[in-house]
Amino acid sequence: MSTHWVPLQSIPAGGSAYRIADQVFWQGLVDEFALRLRIADPIEAYVRVFPREEGVLFRGNIRGRVSLPCDRCSGDSMVSLNASFDNFEPFPCERPPVKATGMRPSQENAPEETDASVIRLAAHGKGIEINPSALAWEEFSLALPLKPLCSRDCKGLCPFCGCDRNTDDCSCGAGRADPRLSVLQGLVIHKK
Repeated sequence: MSTHWVPLQSIPAGGSAYRIADQVFWQGLVDEFALRLRIADPIEAYVRVFPREEGVLFRGNIRGRVSLPCDRCSGDSMVSLNASFDNFEPFPCERPPVKATGMRPSQENAPEETDASVIRLAAHGKGIEINPSALAWEEFSLALPLKPLCSRDCKGLCPFCGCDRNTDDCSCGAGRADPRLSVLQGLVIHKK
């Protein structure tokens, strides 16, 4: 993943804003993660960063339009993105010490996990660095639909011949049951 680390000490107490609109960045990550999508309209992320006492608050918005394969027919599904987000990342800390018993403290007492791709201790060991681009990528990934559809009434593909039932008439499935359910054909349910 592309890294754009910013020292937290360079961000004023009132916060700072970042615009991630470089399409080479977005396309590079789509390629790196082998996502089956095409960027139709430019993707832009606006990320505001607010340093807090125990971590960093990120607020922002992702906008753009992508083409994804339809979950039913594999045709193009155009998806408009306009998602807002609020994300708090606690400061990273050293691992909790091992007690004399050889056990680490319980999860209840352990500090909250940090996302190392978004916030980390600086390489020289002094200070904290943040990566607004990594957070924008995570939020972009979360904004994508799990089951994109080309239309609400998409008929999908025929399970027998594979034709697209949105564009072709298919009669091979008429009167045929799904062979995977054939063991249930003689099932009789008696109601009490």
